[in-house]
Amino acid sequence: MIFGHGLKETDPVIEALVRGEQVVLPRKGGTGEDRFGLEGGRFLLLPTRKEKKRGRYDRYDWLLTGDRFDVEEVRAAAVARGKVELRVSPDDYPAVLLDETVYSEEGLERKLGYRPEDPLTVVFVRAYRVNPPLELEMDPSYRGCKSWVKLVEDFELDAEPVLPEKEFSRMAGRVRAAL
Repeated sequence: MIFGHGLKETDPVIEALVRGEQVVLPRKGGTGEDRFGLEGGRFLLLPTRKEKKRGRYDRYDWLLTGDRFDVEEVRAAAVARGKVELRVSPDDYPAVLLDETVYSEEGLERKLGYRPEDPLTVVFVRAYRVNPPLELEMDPSYRGCKSWVKLVEDFELDAEPVLPEKEFSRMAGRVRAAL
């Protein structure tokens, strides 16, 4: 698979995707974006970490130390294919997002409270492990509060699905039924 874009996402969320514990991303977009949208159907998962986001996750909160984008290299161990399913009003988001994501109640409420007039974009994501992980030189264009980065070069990577198709479909179906 060839990848030309990267999606910036926090370490706890990527960890949940790579462990097969989560198949959905609730997103609103970065401060410089009107709203979240997909940049193509497949992308590199670029891990970010901000200590200020501690407490927003039920699991893997310990991964949030320092600032990931103050480093010279970033290690990407996963890629994904995604599809936008729907946009949900912040007033009536389904509780299933708490059960099916790594977010704590506080974390999901903060995500929904950011630009409250904007809908929450629900993206179904099938994660794939990259082995060995890609050591990516940190380009200045990757910095900033934005969801997507155009990679300075395209990468062709071999990757294995985290979940078998049947398990991915079962988990995604559970979320779709609740939405």
